Formats: sequence, structure tokens, C-alpha cells
Amino acid sequence: MALSDRDRHVRHLDLLSYQDKSRRFRRENPFKSGTKISAKPQITRDEVHTDGDGNVIGTPSITEKPCFGIPTAWLRHAHQPPTYVKRLDQKVHNGRCDKCLATDACKKVATERIKSVAKDRPDFRGPLRKWIEAGGLEEGGFAKAFGALGEKGWSAVCYPLDIASFTSTNDPNVRAYWQEREDEAAKKARGKERYRLRQAWKADEELDVLREGLTEGAKEREKLLHAVIKGPDTPRYLTSLPVSSISRLCNVWWAREFARLTGRPINDSQIASVAIDQRRIDMAHSSLRQMVRKDRPRIEKLERAAGYNGGTPIWPRFTHPASA
Repeated sequence: MALSDRDRHVRHLDLLSYQDKSRRFRRENPFKSGTKISAKPQITRDEVHTDGDGNVIGTPSITEKPCFGIPTAWLRHAHQPPTYVKRLDQKVHNGRCDKCLATDACKKVATERIKSVAKDRPDFRGPLRKWIEAGGLEEGGFAKAFGALGEKGWSAVCYPLDIASFTSTNDPNVRAYWQEREDEAAKKARGKERYRLRQAWKADEELDVLREGLTEGAKEREKLLHAVIKGPDTPRYLTSLPVSSISRLCNVWWAREFARLTGRPINDSQIASVAIDQRRIDMAHSSLRQMVRKDRPRIEKLERAAGYNGGTPIWPRFTHPASA
């Protein structure tokens, strides 16, 4: 599980470049059908600072509003005609911009960018003037101007805006926000997968995955134990352990963890049964049960913090790789 389809769509739009957003929001339907955009947060004009040329140099974090400050979005979607609502017996606006609590701040940035493009590009001034004269900035203005000038007139206004370049200090906020959302989604997905695996193992399902991880864990612990026994500071409880018994001790650990992760009782008899049934140790149950009784205290000491090992256990706490 990761981000929802809705979140992935809004993330994609949020992370587009200014130019790609400009082209996207000149469309009639820039969002996928059914995409909900929250009216929050409330951002005032005074909270957004610009350099006078359309570049945002200071602002609160503005996320999940990919249309913010995009001139084509403001020209098209902030000037929708009102709709009559029978139960209210009046006409009301029904565009996204009318519900947005950052509308005034958005208008400030969008109009400044339009003025900046008009200042730098004489070829933009004529189409913009015609758009305004056709009522493009009035209530319901997009429909009026488009009806008078058509697609050609709208494209003449959009093209210089599409190829302009503006910067915003909000861009890092947007990237950080979506990275955090993705990390949270991935963490939740890992948690759900861990839970699913635990339930599967307790139902004796997907045991090959369990066995593989335990076998890797046993190999790691066998190497660590060989190193300790061959080292100069072998703890007393291991001095009497023959090297030939290391493999058995690690397999007892394997069986104990298998019993734990599959929800079986953890006792000498059960661990011996698991070790035999899972073909980790070939021995009579009664004899192995007696050895498990002696091995378990050693294993517990290996897993406890050890002063002679820098204050850490010789054997680290086990986390199955598939549920890490």
C-alpha cells in the first residue's frame, strides 16, 4: 500500500514545473474526475511575499494546491459563471476557486505574474487586452471572452504565460511534504505487511518465507559464536561448549524462533519437536529435549547485554527480514 490514487494524482500535479502547471490548468478539467481539493489552509495576501516580478520569496507552506499562483488557472477557473441553486433561490459560484481559502493570495501572485509577462513581452499585451475587453476578468468572464475570441484568442493569451519562468520558495516545502507523506504511507504499508505475515505464519502459511529468514539469522549467529569462542575473552558459560555443538545451539535458536513466530508454546519439548519436524536436527525427541534444556539458558545469555562485549548482546535481537 502506498499513497491513494487521489494523493498520487495531486502529488504529480503539485510537483510539476511552473510551465507544466500553466499548460495543465488552462484545461477545462485539469484534475481527474472526482478529485477533491481542500479549501484549507487559509493564506492571506499579506502572508505571501513576492519580488514584484511574480517570484514568491516568502510564504507559509502551501501544499495540495498545484494551481496556486498559476495565471492560466486564475484566468480560467476563477472566472466561472455563477450557477442557480433552487433551494437557495439565488445564483452562487461553484468553481474551486470560490471555495478556496487562499484565493486572495493566489490572485495576488497570478496577477503579478501576468503583469510581469506583459512588461517583458509586447506580443502578449494585445491578446491580453482583447481578453479583458471581451469581459475575461468579469464574473463568468472566461465564458464571455472565450465565446467572443474562441480557442485562438485563449491560446494567444496562454502561450506567453506557458513559456514564462517563475520561482517560489514554496517549492521545497511541497517536495518535503510529499516525501513525508510517502514515507508515512510506506511505513503503514510495512506495518500491514508485518501483521499479515504474522497472521499467515500462525496459520502455518507462507512458512518458506519464515524458514528462509530464520536460516539467515542462524548463519549470522553461528559466525558470531565462532568468533567469540575463538577470541581471547570467551565468557565462562561458553568455555565448556564444544565447537561441534555450535551448529546445534544455533538450530535450537532457529526452532525457538519458529515456535515463537508461529504462535506455538515455547518450552523444551515444543522446541525439540520443531527442530526435528523442520529437519534442523536429526535426533530422538527425548535426547534433544534434554539438550534444549541446557541450550536455552546459553541462548538467553547470548541475547543479553554483555559487559565484555561492549555492553551489547553477542547475539542481536532478531527481526525477520520479511517483516523488518
